[in-house]
Amino acid sequence: MISVPNLRLPSNGSNSPIRILLFSCLVLTLAACAGLKKAPDSRSGRGEPDTPVLEEIEGKKKNDDRVDGELVFEEEAREKENPENEEGREENIPEMPEEDPDVAPGSPSESVTYLDPGRSFELAVMLPFLGDRLDPASLSIDERALPALHFFRGMEIALDSIRQNSAFPDMNIRIYDTEANPATVYRMLSEDTLLSTADVIIGPLRPVNLEMVATIASARNQVVISPFSANSDFAAENPRFFQITPSLDAHCGEITRHIRQSWQPGQVALICRDKEAETERLALFHAANKRYSAPEDTSSFHEYIIPDTSDVYIGLDFRPLLDDSVRVFVVPSWSNRAFVYAVLRLLSSQITEEDGPVTVYGMPQWLDFDISSYEYFEKLNVHLTVPVWSDPFSPESIAFSNEYFKRYATFPTRESWLGYDMTWYLARLTAMAGLNIPLKMPLTPLDGLSTGFMFEAVSDQSDDGPEASPTIRHYANKRLYLLEFENYRFVPAHDE
Repeated sequence: MISVPNLRLPSNGSNSPIRILLFSCLVLTLAACAGLKKAPDSRSGRGEPDTPVLEEIEGKKKNDDRVDGELVFEEEAREKENPENEEGREENIPEMPEEDPDVAPGSPSESVTYLDPGRSFELAVMLPFLGDRLDPASLSIDERALPALHFFRGMEIALDSIRQNSAFPDMNIRIYDTEANPATVYRMLSEDTLLSTADVIIGPLRPVNLEMVATIASARNQVVISPFSANSDFAAENPRFFQITPSLDAHCGEITRHIRQSWQPGQVALICRDKEAETERLALFHAANKRYSAPEDTSSFHEYIIPDTSDVYIGLDFRPLLDDSVRVFVVPSWSNRAFVYAVLRLLSSQITEEDGPVTVYGMPQWLDFDISSYEYFEKLNVHLTVPVWSDPFSPESIAFSNEYFKRYATFPTRESWLGYDMTWYLARLTAMAGLNIPLKMPLTPLDGLSTGFMFEAVSDQSDDGPEASPTIRHYANKRLYLLEFENYRFVPAHDE
């Protein structure tokens, strides 16, 4: 069984103040006790860990252009954080199986370490539930806590199903409210002995908190799974760090792969503002194009860079590109909706029947654009890459949505689907590989109801020469869904 009580957390805008009050008490209790159930006092195969001493860190300045909890890559305006944490002592945990020289690097050997009888799988969830920001007067929940809340709701539904199947091991789940505060995370890592013995840590959300947790967890040989952030530059030589949200590089690569199935580079134009963060993205598309081109092929995508002033948007002229046989426009922009709208509106108005069909590739944030843009989406055959997507008409999706609404009086969000699928993914890996899920995850691709898992190593080439084995920094999920707008709704795009 799984030691998580059947919590009934309130939905946003619930008309029941009693349910909101109960949730308020729950979150505040979680901050105090850091768990939903006391863990066993003795754990087979582990000794009592030493608590590492952490240095003080500084928080990260808020980026107003980014919404907390967004299942997309980080915004370009990002502060650099360098928390200096002392290395913790390595715990006495079961040894990983030795590598077989005949097995590919990272492949699990036959002698995997399974959970000992009576030993539960320890899972910690560290997310910003923001219990410290609840308004006692209105009993309202801070909207910035909703991504974490929806994520846990999806986990809860999955856990209720998993606990009914004896094929899965016991899972002891503990919930930690990070309060989106580095000082709170620092205190948890320093003082909470139960957190220090978790097998897997999910979260946190903010990059500064995620870096702190990943650094200390690496020293303790704990697995860290980042469900939301796509920024993992800090994860140096940490093969136990897994990034769920695909990076911008993965999005650019998937878009380019799909483009090159039907079009030549000369038929493609990359459009962006004359802003460093956006022009740098063009290099990702050019690099991906080379991967899908023959060595002797030097043709490349067109570039159309627009001055970063709103007054020039009304004068954008795409006719020279259209007359030059360009039929695919890639717009890797999301933070400035006015710019994206201007591109779509003007391109739509300048296309003639003689030009034939035109296709526009955009970013996942476009899914949240106003419905007024759907006319342009339809005419321009807009394609998007997204990390989470479910067919709303499939029986499985309908069943999940109905169960979610029955429990929480609201519909699931992208975070809900991700929480559900990731919980099932971990349960299956644990049943197959016990404590060796770091070895199993890179070799076990799986598609859930809405989220795919296909991890690849992010590596750095060794300084010992080109023949030396690269150093694995971390593992990143590469699975994306490519959608196209058809009949006023997004559907899976067809590969040619």
